[in-house]
Amino acid sequence: MNLVHYTVNNCCVVILAAGSSSRLGKPKQLLKYKSKSLVQYIVDVAILSNIGPVIVVTGANAALIIKEISDKKIYIVKNEEWKEGMASSLRCGLSKVQIIDDTIDGIIFMVCD
Repeated sequence: MNLVHYTVNNCCVVILAAGSSSRLGKPKQLLKYKSKSLVQYIVDVAILSNIGPVIVVTGANAALIIKEISDKKIYIVKNEEWKEGMASSLRCGLSKVQIIDDTIDGIIFMVCD
């Protein structure tokens, strides 16, 4: 068996935070974790990784989530089709990656909902 090795030269982080948290009854992204909202904590972890651009995909509670992270050096994109599920957020995030930098050859997806 021949293994193929691939080197990622330009990576980014896409955080999926578009869900409505309907079973919980309130946005999971705003729950407190280590004295921050979950979305603030996850964005900070992504920024501290120094991997590359950080993109947050919002949706159901976009205004509330954006308010939590508007002071961060990140890209925010709203998934208008968030009701379709996580696949629509993946597509939305990928589309934003292509707009930001077409040389990105690796993506780390993180979930926040």
